[in-house]
Amino acid sequence: MTDPLYKPSPAAPTEPSVLVAVNRVSWPAIFAGVALALAVQLLLNLLGVGVGAAVFDLDGGGSVSIASGLWFALSGVIAALTGGFAASRLSGRAGTTTGVLHGLTAWAVTTLIVVYLLSTSAGALVGGALGGLSAVVGDAGRTVETAETAAAMVSTGAFFGFFSLLLGAVAAWIGGWWGVRRLEVMSEIS
Repeated sequence: MTDPLYKPSPAAPTEPSVLVAVNRVSWPAIFAGVALALAVQLLLNLLGVGVGAAVFDLDGGGSVSIASGLWFALSGVIAALTGGFAASRLSGRAGTTTGVLHGLTAWAVTTLIVVYLLSTSAGALVGGALGGLSAVVGDAGRTVETAETAAAMVSTGAFFGFFSLLLGAVAAWIGGWWGVRRLEVMSEIS
């Protein structure tokens, strides 16, 4: 007689079960996003220096330094969007959170590389190509006469840098989200 509450276990599968980790970080995708973001940033900055040198009157320093700062921030936002999109898309992950985090991680690595390059001797090599931009910003620093003016300029620069980086992070988040969304739409179509 058999026990009605007892159910025999199913036969063991012949193939090994595989655990799939959906939220794994794809470092190759992140590094590809970083490389693309750095290249876009360099291209847009060179374009800005070229246009700025051709268009602006360099004797009127104030408007040139503001315009170059805005262009640098805008090119950083565009580069972050591009890098975030690429990192998300190349990761091959379907989850929105994972794609967004790939985009933000690519932005963070890019930011750290740019800060490193600007603060070390390697920055001198990169700075040679962008010498026109740094010369314009340097002219503003030479006109400082008092400590209050210097403190105000440092404060303004720090706030400008903070908001530029914050906009870059938002752009990378959007790029990561867009990369996943486009992947989901493509899978629904096919």
